[in-house]
Amino acid sequence: MDEFLTQFLDNGTIFAKDEEHYIIGYGKREWLKEPKSTGPHWYFPDFFLKNEKPWFSHSQWEILSKDELLKRLPHSIENYPVNWKIDQEDIFDTTFYRLQRLFADQKLAKAVPYLLEQSSTTPTHSLLLKMLKCSLEYISKTPLYLYGFWDSQEGILGATPEKLFYKHGFQLNTMACAGTRMLGQSFDQDKEEKLRREHQLVIEGIVETLLPFGSSILVGETSWKSFYQLQHLITPIEMTLNSDVKLLNLIKALHPTPAIGAYPKKEGDEWTRSFDQLISRGRFGAPCACTFQNKVLCLVAIRNVQWSKSEMKIIAGSGVIQESLLENEKREIFAKISAIKRMLGYE
Repeated sequence: MDEFLTQFLDNGTIFAKDEEHYIIGYGKREWLKEPKSTGPHWYFPDFFLKNEKPWFSHSQWEILSKDELLKRLPHSIENYPVNWKIDQEDIFDTTFYRLQRLFADQKLAKAVPYLLEQSSTTPTHSLLLKMLKCSLEYISKTPLYLYGFWDSQEGILGATPEKLFYKHGFQLNTMACAGTRMLGQSFDQDKEEKLRREHQLVIEGIVETLLPFGSSILVGETSWKSFYQLQHLITPIEMTLNSDVKLLNLIKALHPTPAIGAYPKKEGDEWTRSFDQLISRGRFGAPCACTFQNKVLCLVAIRNVQWSKSEMKIIAGSGVIQESLLENEKREIFAKISAIKRMLGYE
């Protein structure tokens, strides 16, 4: 392997700049409390934003198009199977019925429990290359944002349909992304209304959060958008920020949206933390960002694989409200997990 590839696989970062380009970091990584003034900086905190140094920079970085990056990767890559198994499904089932009681008591209106599949395999350079190459080829077919970082201790790689926000100067673009169906799946009116009610709670939660930060909030039209074999309800939201808005305050206010956490937010935070004690989520659903040249793209870290020195795990969740049915929610989660495996080259 050449020097670039060795450094990139040992200690690398990839983050979408736009639909066709990626900001690549490699070489020495320095973790920071906040970004410095020069060069790109990446933000990969834990879900609950406890990290004292969630930002980092690299000693070397490049902006590459998808085709340029693919040319830097080997043409032939070793392929070997990874065995996955579902874990803690009983906890999800129990949690679902507990949520129904919370909804009935009007303590919560929406929550996002999740399931995980695990493997004792951990990524070698060959497996990481395979996942990178498969992901790049997969997102050429669908508008997902690729992101990830890794070193000898841990890693995460994913492609998300959901951005927390894009900020350029005082202009902010965000979205509500909630409600899922499989491509080609027909829905009756009751199911469609359930998904749109779930989605509306996400819109309301985001707008409520943004009100103190600026003016002229514009909520766009809601529509179904296809992401390969899945479809999601998407509503674009735009606003002009006040001049004194700090980036981390914005992240902390928006995260987690009701699309990945729970609603109302204050009561939902308590539930989200308690569920994490039952099934650890790691960075699933955490914000992740790259800032460069007065622009910030902040994503929601879903549709990914995470790994440590001892295991790999894939996590997916579903938005549960009072009208939800257990088997429908689990079917949605398994469809998302299947999509992640296909993206990474496991199916």
